[in-house]
Amino acid sequence: MAAHLRTHEHAAAEGRLGSAGAPWPVVLFRAVIALGIALLAWPVLTDWWGALEARTAISRIEDTYNAMDDPTRMENLAQARAWNASLRGEDPGMELWDYRQQLTWRSTTDSMMAWVEVPKIALRLPIFHGTGDAELMAGAGHLEWSALPVGGEGTRCVLTAHSGMQTVRMFDDIRRLQEGDVFVVRTLGEPYAYRVCEVRTCLPEDAAALLKPEEGRDLCTLVTCTPLGVNTHRLLVTGERCAYEEVTDDVATDAAIFFNWRTVPFLIGIALGVAIALAARVRLRRASRGRVPSHGKR
Repeated sequence: MAAHLRTHEHAAAEGRLGSAGAPWPVVLFRAVIALGIALLAWPVLTDWWGALEARTAISRIEDTYNAMDDPTRMENLAQARAWNASLRGEDPGMELWDYRQQLTWRSTTDSMMAWVEVPKIALRLPIFHGTGDAELMAGAGHLEWSALPVGGEGTRCVLTAHSGMQTVRMFDDIRRLQEGDVFVVRTLGEPYAYRVCEVRTCLPEDAAALLKPEEGRDLCTLVTCTPLGVNTHRLLVTGERCAYEEVTDDVATDAAIFFNWRTVPFLIGIALGVAIALAARVRLRRASRGRVPSHGKR
């Protein structure tokens, strides 16, 4: 009879244990912790994946630049400058290609025209023609009514990208740019560097008036929505052309770029998960040490 009771008690205990020998509440708790960490990690992982896709696109256009002969390069550059002249109301002096063919070597399948680099925030984004949904999900969009990114006095190139998205960083961190910081636009293999000279916030309806070109100045403006998640205003970060000094390190040394609204919840979740797991382990050890072995007797 005693053996039967012990067998019954052992079976009941097994019913309260998971496959690893832990009580079911502990197994469930661990599963919830793992799921929570996975959910917090999702924005970080998708951000890294988006950065990888951007690098792939940029590598593709770099290869195209390297394979391009000088006459083709000069023809594309001449077309882009003539396009910018037409925007100023001047005679372009040649028959212009369609906007979607500018800086794409008359390709009808690739809408990428250049890319932008912001060393301070370790950002590299491809630049596409237009600001449609597809373009803005893939990188930065070029406002069609602004100058093409080939520099020149009396021009302003306007580039826009999303902020506050759950899956990609895009222009989130241009909020950290201050006067004196430098960003670079690379077009046809040539770097066009711009030093930030103005950072301002405005209402959407006021943005167009603030983005007009200025005589005698070579400007480029980065535009995004602000505040994050609210998007009632527009953030305008404007740079003026300056001498280019090659940046050899692709990743900014400021570690703060890795601590943002996407990564901080993930890091906090990891820390809490580790702390809770350690606390639970200590509690179980103490409970097991205080348990008195029983030797069932009749």
